[in-house]
Amino acid sequence: MTIEKIAYWGSFVIPLVLLGVGALIQKLVDGKPFKREHFYLGIDLTLYFLAVTLVNFLDVAKSVPVVVTSIVWTVILLLGAIVMLFIQMGIHQAWLGDEKRGRMQLFMLCIFSNALGILLLYGFVKLKTKGLL
Repeated sequence: MTIEKIAYWGSFVIPLVLLGVGALIQKLVDGKPFKREHFYLGIDLTLYFLAVTLVNFLDVAKSVPVVVTSIVWTVILLLGAIVMLFIQMGIHQAWLGDEKRGRMQLFMLCIFSNALGILLLYGFVKLKTKGLL
């Protein structure tokens, strides 16, 4: 398997592994059987994205010569991470709670919110493996 194939599949696998690990951690901390709330990890995934964009600044800073496109992309991603974090908080605030239980809550918090976080991480990994960051 070539490094390009590993990088290609890694961009899919890394966010999904983080989702699974996050759900497992939630379950272990809660100490109860798995519930769907253990999979409401959109905010966590978005925070991971924010963290990797901040770490990427350090990665770009140590490269000589500094590539301006890497800085620009990282700033764009950082701003996107901050905006998405507020969007995620709004989604969770609007849909979390016992009175909103149902299929729409499951869709918004477990599928939609997580998909946003996974897509952000996927995009970052793709940009990084393509050499744009």
